Amino acid sequence: MINLLRKFVTGYSTVTKEFNGRVYTFSFSDKAVFFDPLFMVKELNTRRDRVKLRKLNTSETFDSLLEKCPIPPEGQKPAVICTIKLEGKELKVFRYVFKDGIYPVSQYIFYIDQQMLGQFFRIYDYGHVVRKYALSLDDTFTEEDPNETAWKWMADSSPMVLIEKFGHTQIWCWNGPIEDFMLSDL
Repeated sequence: MINLLRKFVTGYSTVTKEFNGRVYTFSFSDKAVFFDPLFMVKELNTRRDRVKLRKLNTSETFDSLLEKCPIPPEGQKPAVICTIKLEGKELKVFRYVFKDGIYPVSQYIFYIDQQMLGQFFRIYDYGHVVRKYALSLDDTFTEEDPNETAWKWMADSSPMVLIEKFGHTQIWCWNGPIEDFMLSDL
């Protein structure tokens, strides 16, 4: 009854799920899509260390990098909101679903205590546009190894961008700490 009332007021249903011993709260407007954001960040941490580093143009800011990523329609509400408490802080991840041209996109925006850490985009294209996004970041981009499927760019301090073909085109645009408490006990 409470969930029905909440859905009427907010437009979202809420459930809790457990992944790897942690309890997550998911709010969703239509179909529930459950995911483990801590596992996603752990995977980013693992994959980014295996990829050769390229330098970002020093004038690039986190916001200018995000402008090169798929952009959801203005005013769109998240399809899913995932929340978890970690060491007294709140990790909140918003999942959006939209189209970029002909390809569906899932966008995940990660916040810790209302500070954006980064964004993850999965473009369901079987890797067709992965090089397009690599070139939008770095117009001198060339593939030294044609079997290479992931590329990483970093500025001198932050941010970091990881573009990879992992079944589909995936883009991580990360500005926050990655080795902090979120990964300490995974």
